[in-house]
Amino acid sequence: KPSQAKAIHRADLLVWVGPHFETFLSRIVDGGTILSLPLIVAEGVDLLPVRGAGHDDEHSEFDGHIWLNPNNAVAIVKAVVATLEALDQENGHTYRENGRRLVQRLQALDAKLERQLKAVRGIPYLTYHDALQYFERRYGLEGYAVTQHSELKLSVKGVVRVRALIEEKRISCLLREPNTRP
Repeated sequence: KPSQAKAIHRADLLVWVGPHFETFLSRIVDGGTILSLPLIVAEGVDLLPVRGAGHDDEHSEFDGHIWLNPNNAVAIVKAVVATLEALDQENGHTYRENGRRLVQRLQALDAKLERQLKAVRGIPYLTYHDALQYFERRYGLEGYAVTQHSELKLSVKGVVRVRALIEEKRISCLLREPNTRP
C-alpha cells in the first residue's frame, strides 16, 4: 500500500531478507534513499540454492528462508546488532546485550531441536511448499515439497507427480501451514 511505502521511507533502517525474496521491497529500496540491511548477504549466512529450480519458480537462485537454520539466525542477529550499533552508538551497549541474550536463546533452541529431531531423521514427510530446506539440512530431515510457493495451485500433472512421490518414498506425514487450504 502507498501508506506502507511512506512508512518505510520514514524508517531509519529497513531490515529485509533481500531483493530476490521480497521483490515488492526492491522497488522501494532501489531509489537509494533508504538505508537497508539485506540479510541474505550478511556475514556468516549460509545460503542454499532453490530446490527444483525450473519447476515452478525462476525468481531467485537462493532459497530465502534463511532464518530457519539457527546458525543463520545467529548471523542475522549479529548483523542487525552491528548495524544498529553503528547507527545509534549511544545505545550500542543495549543492542550488544540484547543480541548476546538472543544468541544464547537461539543456541539453546538449536541444541534442544537437535535432541528432539534425532528420532525422526530419515522419516520422509511432505510439505505443501518448499520452505523448510534450511531446517531440514540443519537437522538431517527428509522433507519433500509439493510446490515452490504456497500461492501456486497444483495442476493435474503435479498431483500425479506428488502421488508418485508419496508412493515411492512411502510418505505418511503431511505438514501444512495453518493458513493454507486443506
